Amino acid sequence: LCATLAADDIEAAARGVVLQIDFDGQRTVETPLGDFFGTAPGLTPYESLPVGITEDPRPRMWSHWRMPFRRSAVVTVRNLSGQPVTLEGTLGIANYRWTDRSLLFHARLRIERDLPSRPMSDWTHMICQGKGRFVGTSLHVANPAKHWWGEGDEKIYVDGETFPSWFGT
Repeated sequence: LCATLAADDIEAAARGVVLQIDFDGQRTVETPLGDFFGTAPGLTPYESLPVGITEDPRPRMWSHWRMPFRRSAVVTVRNLSGQPVTLEGTLGIANYRWTDRSLLFHARLRIERDLPSRPMSDWTHMICQGKGRFVGTSLHVANPAKHWWGEGDEKIYVDGETFPSWFGT
């Protein structure tokens, strides 16, 4: 999946243009376009293995995620930004042999507002159950609190661990 986005307010467009994908009749992707490509706010150039954004005058967002499906995929883009936008994109499709180990791709946006900075505490970003593979997250913090500088440790607990198997900054 590759896309270019143009608008007078590109930051608002990247957050206000929403990508929805239904695989086999189930909506598993619903997220702002910029967030899907791992950037917020705006379109900040970077490169990682699965996703990135070029530094071109018209930044190109690209994704190498494999998104298998058994029967159908429906891609919808909705402009909720309140402004005219231009969106161009390409979507690559290849044959895939669905097996009992195949999984559908999921991507979601989660917004949490007015989190207290005192007393200090952990914030749970996601709880998952069942089969799957967690491959990453993109976290954007707009910090209005004067008493917290926006830094913290991410902790990932797997299958009921009492101490996180991933603990980093």
